[in-house]
Amino acid sequence: MIHFLESMLTVLIYIFYLLNVIQILGIEMTSNLALIGSIGIGVGLGLEGSLSDLAGGTQILVSRIFPKEDYISSCGVESVVQRITFLYTVLFTLDNKQIVIPNGKLSGDVVTNYGFNSKRRVDLIFSTSYDTNIEKVKELITNILKNHSLVIQERDIFVRLGKDNSSSLDFIVRV
Repeated sequence: MIHFLESMLTVLIYIFYLLNVIQILGIEMTSNLALIGSIGIGVGLGLEGSLSDLAGGTQILVSRIFPKEDYISSCGVESVVQRITFLYTVLFTLDNKQIVIPNGKLSGDVVTNYGFNSKRRVDLIFSTSYDTNIEKVKELITNILKNHSLVIQERDIFVRLGKDNSSSLDFIVRV
């Protein structure tokens, strides 16, 4: 929010000082008001994308869809939020690449926030050979999960044979 307000106040201060300079120079504002209005419309049309990004940034900041340092997925990337600014949001990927997404695009896309809930289901697939005893595999995986400290024991542990591949048996595990 600080970066957003800082950018907004900077633009407003420049506009205020420009209008004061025009008044100090003695230029009559009423005769030039139509000219300034038409220039404003032209600039507004030229900055349509930036205005969309501004509205998107406002929407993101007001609705608090995701705060800084949350891990999100949107616009085809999965990254950690570093900064939400006036026109764009800065993200860092897990391999430390910086991604800059315009707020208009980000606010119009589906956002998955992985950091919103502290408890999530994990889906895993384990493959074994054909000569493996299916019941023993299910029993072994279930016992490991029942003794693991990060598995929520109040929830069901799901272990099933999911697929009979050409070279392996795939077990689906959900905890």
